[in-house]
Amino acid sequence: MQSYAILLSDTTTFLLKRLGDAKRISFQATLMGAYQVFLRRLEQRSRVVVLMPGENGHSREWTISEPDFTADESFTEYLLHLDHSLGLGNPIALADQPLSDIGGVANQNPHFQAAFGFRDALPPTVFSLQTLQTISCPLALQIVVDFMGVCSKWYYDPIHYGKDEIERLVTRFEIFCQNLTIEPDAPYSRVSLVSPAEAQKIPVTLNDTGTDDSRSDELLAMFETWVDRIPESVAVASQNGTLSYAELELRANQISHELQSAGVQEGDVIAIFLERGLDLVCAQLGVLKSGAAFAALDSRAPKDALNRIFAAVDCPIILTLRALASGLPTVPARIFFLDDPTWSVSQPMRHPTTPICPDDPACILFTSGSTGHPKAVLYLHRNLAARFSNNVRVGGVNRATVFAQSSPITSIDAIDEIFLPLVSGGRTVILPYETVANPRRLVACLSAHQVTHMLLVPSLLRVIFSAEENVDKKLSALKNWMIGGEPLTGALTREFHKKLPNAILINYYGLTEGDASYHVTSPAFEYATSVPIGRPAGNTKIYLLDEYLNLVPEGQAGEIYLAGDGLFYEYFNCPELNAERWISNPFGSDGSYARLFRTGDMGRLRPDGEIEYVGRRDRMVKVRGFRVELGEVEALLSQYPAVDQCVVVAKQPAADGENCLVQQIQIVAYAVLKHGETASSQDLRDYLQGHLPDYALPSLVLTLD
Repeated sequence: MQSYAILLSDTTTFLLKRLGDAKRISFQATLMGAYQVFLRRLEQRSRVVVLMPGENGHSREWTISEPDFTADESFTEYLLHLDHSLGLGNPIALADQPLSDIGGVANQNPHFQAAFGFRDALPPTVFSLQTLQTISCPLALQIVVDFMGVCSKWYYDPIHYGKDEIERLVTRFEIFCQNLTIEPDAPYSRVSLVSPAEAQKIPVTLNDTGTDDSRSDELLAMFETWVDRIPESVAVASQNGTLSYAELELRANQISHELQSAGVQEGDVIAIFLERGLDLVCAQLGVLKSGAAFAALDSRAPKDALNRIFAAVDCPIILTLRALASGLPTVPARIFFLDDPTWSVSQPMRHPTTPICPDDPACILFTSGSTGHPKAVLYLHRNLAARFSNNVRVGGVNRATVFAQSSPITSIDAIDEIFLPLVSGGRTVILPYETVANPRRLVACLSAHQVTHMLLVPSLLRVIFSAEENVDKKLSALKNWMIGGEPLTGALTREFHKKLPNAILINYYGLTEGDASYHVTSPAFEYATSVPIGRPAGNTKIYLLDEYLNLVPEGQAGEIYLAGDGLFYEYFNCPELNAERWISNPFGSDGSYARLFRTGDMGRLRPDGEIEYVGRRDRMVKVRGFRVELGEVEALLSQYPAVDQCVVVAKQPAADGENCLVQQIQIVAYAVLKHGETASSQDLRDYLQGHLPDYALPSLVLTLD
């Protein structure tokens, strides 16, 4: 334990005393109440445990309080509930009990413990560092009143707090106390932890992204500009050949005319059931040109998972190949085979006349849902155009770019890999699944195509480094490495700059619902356990808010809220979910910033103005860059006839800052069987394998008594 002492400002002391006098509440109770409410707001948890020395000030006489908090309660109402002599509500007396027993009682609450002492002459033994260490108390505030004034002495466990953090915390406590006295009859859940000046400064400074409002909202126009300028340049390459910009345009036009002839209407959703290849890119562009939106499906997904997707979104037409048709479930949709020559040669190659507006639907992506049903993420044309405009700028994408398409085609990353070069005059190189799965073949393919840009998860970067010694020589053209989907560790970042001193490593933060921020790593910067996720992307605003939508101060964790055109538009056909995740922007912005999207991710603003990712608020985890709702896996496992109860958890990697190069999460399922039923762990895993994509499949399934 360490300590930090500072005089409470005259302003804070005066305001608290004046409030207490007006409400006929002692200064001790007023300050104690402010401390308890401060802890509640600081930790954003409904349970707080506070310890306090007994009346005689002996080290073996303590009381423990677990205050009740109500969101709509005012600070004045809260103070009236405190006992005026001890400043505690409903205390549990622990007089003459060993310190180890007190620590045990405190630690029964897994959330937060703190201590509070208030005496004119408090015996030093009570709040000694050894005493606090013994009862495992991470934070204590001792108030001493003497001729100099009111001194606040903070004791803290350095495992939980650093000195800089404590200094900021003390400042926050004073600001919060002053704000409480300004509005004592308002709900204390709404009282800000930041000063009025900071409340104005933080959102403006954080979101000063220098956006370019002259960007295009016409996604197809961005591509067709290059069709006119460089028609003979290669647009797409794969193991089966290449397509120039002109050839890609003509093929996409044919598909759009075929869809329109089949009666496709504006806003229809066309399913694309294909593997990586030239046909995939032609189909995506063809659907967009027809006025419809596309939904890319995984041709390797279990039929049960596909059935849940088709139940969520009505798709009148499915585009596929004859060799893949057997993988489709039986659904009421027309199937068009792109390898059928009869219709492809009969349709005109001219540009379709269908007007495409920026607010027309463009694509739908599917993510894991906690109820067992997938969530359909809808992007409009203007959303994708804004996203691409920003990523082109950040990633340095241009006519010389050769971008690897290596991500699963159902992901937002695959959309970036295909379209970022196409809207910039560059080239996308589509890599087969088998190549990406084999690190040596992957490096050889990247080298053969002289790939300049790659988007990948940290675990794949780690595999590449492990497989190739001279990666800098073999991938000399690959200068732009764009990381996302998993936390990037400091150790892996240092290894990157050591092995690839002439390359750029960009750490992206985003979700299927949209990119939010990025950080260009520096070889000169000493990263600790994790790399910051940086600053807001262009045309994007980020707000770090507590559970009551208050701005959190620098250094405190808050939920990440996003606004901007580069985000998705809404969850398709999910009004309840949209109402839960989208809120009106309480900070007065308009246009594309008029509403905020609640991500469920937690972040912290660092002193350098960058954001640090600190985890999730819900039960969603990222596996190989894919979002997995543990509730979805539980919902499916619970449907197995022999299962009575089940729980699915995510095992976090060991927290080894220097040596942990990749933070890999492992999903583990536990099941209790019904009385008289039998099923092996392999039976349960085989069942889940038939219902889940491979990334969501638990690596271990255990049956329990």
